Amino acid sequence: MSFSGQKPSAIHGAAKQANAELSEASSQVQLKRELAGLSYDEQRAKLQPTRGVGGALSIQMLPGSDTPSASPEAPVSGAVVSGPIGRLFNRICGVDENRTDTAGLTFGEEQLRAYLDVELQMAEGEFFRGTKLKGISKNLIEQLDVDGDGLLCWDEFKAFEGHILERIAPEVGADATGIEAEAAARSHHSDLAGPDGELDYGQLKERAHQELPEQTEHKSLIAQLAARVTLDALDKDERNKPISERTLSSDEWAGGAREIGERQESMG
Repeated sequence: MSFSGQKPSAIHGAAKQANAELSEASSQVQLKRELAGLSYDEQRAKLQPTRGVGGALSIQMLPGSDTPSASPEAPVSGAVVSGPIGRLFNRICGVDENRTDTAGLTFGEEQLRAYLDVELQMAEGEFFRGTKLKGISKNLIEQLDVDGDGLLCWDEFKAFEGHILERIAPEVGADATGIEAEAAARSHHSDLAGPDGELDYGQLKERAHQELPEQTEHKSLIAQLAARVTLDALDKDERNKPISERTLSSDEWAGGAREIGERQESMG
């Protein structure tokens, strides 16, 4: 997740797309009314896509698409879902976060938007929140969707791994070992953390905002998304709390880097 230089990142593009779609806010207002008064679990259930015969995900028709896409039935040979980004992938797909096989696992805009809304509480309390969530999810799918089917499988989503590793251990290269990534991440955490040795949402958001080029559009939204994704990817002991109330210890921060490094090592 790069926040320096002129190279556009997936998160940067997603936030830019979000603010370009404010004209579609009315449909989200209706959704907000439907969710009002529901519990957390009821909201999550309502926002999850329906499932068809045999448990296969039923992909809903989206504005601008001619036909719905279908989820692949067979897993990618040798693919294993693992590490912090693997857990994120599973959460978005709506399965156990520790699942390792990829059989039938994909997600589209609707599932990603539900994750941004319920799990990350993205843009909570902001004007045109629903439209921002729609724009972010649409742009992220478009940037990572290699085969153009409107869905992300694990092989496509794991490209996000490099953004996370660059953020938590900026000094390591793509060929770093798990041990090297862990050491670099622990050092970086020490530089960022407060007196209590923890990193919180406010610190992560402020740091991301500072690292963005001055002329970057929608800096606040981009920084918010970066902080929330990082927290959810690495946090292991406070998942019962809202994202904005969680913190990351040195062990969580460095452990996430080690997992990514080890997974990349295993892939050769």
